[in-house]
Amino acid sequence: MESLIVDQNFLRKQELKALADTKPNNLFILPDVALIEMCKSPQWRNTLCGSLSILSNYPGRTRVCISTGEAIMIELETQNSISDCLLPDRYIPIFEELLLELFSENTGQMLEKIPLIQASLASNYLNHKKNQNDFKSLIEESKSIITSEKIKSLRNGSMSRKDKLDLIYNTAHLLLKEILKENNFTSSNVEVFLKKNPMILRYYYLKIWSCLDWLGKGGFESLLPKDVTNEILDHEYILLATFFNGILSKENRVNKAYKDISDILHP
Repeated sequence: MESLIVDQNFLRKQELKALADTKPNNLFILPDVALIEMCKSPQWRNTLCGSLSILSNYPGRTRVCISTGEAIMIELETQNSISDCLLPDRYIPIFEELLLELFSENTGQMLEKIPLIQASLASNYLNHKKNQNDFKSLIEESKSIITSEKIKSLRNGSMSRKDKLDLIYNTAHLLLKEILKENNFTSSNVEVFLKKNPMILRYYYLKIWSCLDWLGKGGFESLLPKDVTNEILDHEYILLATFFNGILSKENRVNKAYKDISDILHP
């Protein structure tokens, strides 16, 4: 049995149906932001129906996972890894009700909430300028730790993959230890917490992976604000996949990031 995160670009592929039919014990997992993202256009119902049409045939094997933001908040409050609480049972009836309403001719309580979701999207996940500024701040913070020699080797392609993964690991730990202490972690708690590979640590691994990738390509300036948002949404799938058995995605960059972060976590 495998539990797999399903990327948006894989949801409508016949490969997903074939996998579901040939691997009857597999569990297919959607981040909650995937459902939210499907609602961003005026044609949200068509998008939801098209994206969920295959998985709607396997409701008992499809689960919805909490967002990375919620996971990190819980971790900071409890000072413990979220790893055992990523698939809350409370999402099961909500998802089943969504499918029931979606593939009927009626609009029930679930679908009536879509306008509220769209408003939340505009102010949070789809705030392109805010996303760009946040990402730029992280790049500047990372550059303050990474030496100019390392940045040069990233750009000229002379840095080995192992050295790059080591750089991600060391930079993430340096940044995160200070953040955790600011959130009332003692020094001993920090070490115990990080050994559990919590979501927030994986979050920093991936953000720094992304920063280094853009630094290696010459800079972040050419990246459009909406492309930053797409990158952030991709991160939801990648991060959650590192807690399970993998990710089903057609995007090379997503698969590469997943492989690199997985190798940092399990050297």
